[in-house]
Amino acid sequence: MRYFLSLLPLYCFASLSAGANLDKSSIIQTADQVALESVKPEIYFKYESFFANFGTLLYANSSKNNDLIQKIVKNYTHYLSKNTIIPGHVDKNACGILGFELYLLTKKSDYLELPLSLAEDEWTNPRDDGLAKYSRFWTDDMFMVSVLQVQAYKATGKSIYLDRAITQILAYAEKLQQQNGLFQHTIKIPVFWGRANGWAASALTITLQNTPKDHPKFDNLMNIYRKLMKSLLKYQDDNGLWHQVLIDKDSFTETSCSAMFTFSFATGVKNGWLDKSYETSAIKGWHGLVNKIENGLLTDVCCGTDESSSYDYYLNRPRITGDFHGQAPLLWAAAALLQLNE
Repeated sequence: MRYFLSLLPLYCFASLSAGANLDKSSIIQTADQVALESVKPEIYFKYESFFANFGTLLYANSSKNNDLIQKIVKNYTHYLSKNTIIPGHVDKNACGILGFELYLLTKKSDYLELPLSLAEDEWTNPRDDGLAKYSRFWTDDMFMVSVLQVQAYKATGKSIYLDRAITQILAYAEKLQQQNGLFQHTIKIPVFWGRANGWAASALTITLQNTPKDHPKFDNLMNIYRKLMKSLLKYQDDNGLWHQVLIDKDSFTETSCSAMFTFSFATGVKNGWLDKSYETSAIKGWHGLVNKIENGLLTDVCCGTDESSSYDYYLNRPRITGDFHGQAPLLWAAAALLQLNE
């Protein structure tokens, strides 16, 4: 008995070490279930559904799952036959992110016309400060606007699109990122809402992935990104997740932002922007997310959220199971973790 007790700390340490690693097959097993729930039966005409298909496409490409890719192609073909997207809002225009990704994968010109028109619409009659005409200084827009423009840059090779994305991010960061590294939700609302920071983290990550290191604004982007990542590391909960209001431990742990941060950490480590401590946190985040999945549906996803001057509004937002706001970034995270293991 005394011998067994002396070995117990070693056993516990070994168990924790094993849990800190990720097996590629386990990622695929989990993400396959989530992906299948995210692409059926067809695309709904809302950005979060397009993002779920975009996430599935990223994951399917990383896991070499051609069946999933074909499901997305079918969804998008159906969508094109019933196109109801009318430019005029950052959320609607962001649907073009998926079309660009399909074009990049297939090189079919049919997929390029609509997203290009959406990307161009945002800089028709731009603001006097050079920002997109729909700019409203919600942190959410850092993803909606900038990633659409980054996708246009990837698809066309034209630097004007990348420069637009960077201009937008830098302007938003100047107004919304606070001294603690976190982003407040909107210019009017000083609440560190989790998913708002998830949008910021994801936008910065994707933009940095596609910005040449010799770009004159690359270091500016990196400084904003690392400042945010450092703060997020501090606020991760023991269960691997982050809170609905990041600095409020009494708010519920929310899964959509947790997936976005896991994606951003894993991608940062893969690209050498972040040290290995962030890999540990990314893996911890993934384990926390897996514990929140039921039959391929992610639980505890904050519903769509407007701005509000009421702090209780953020604390009491409904939590939805299977909401695409959560399904989408979980698949981004899965794709990033698969690439991290390569």
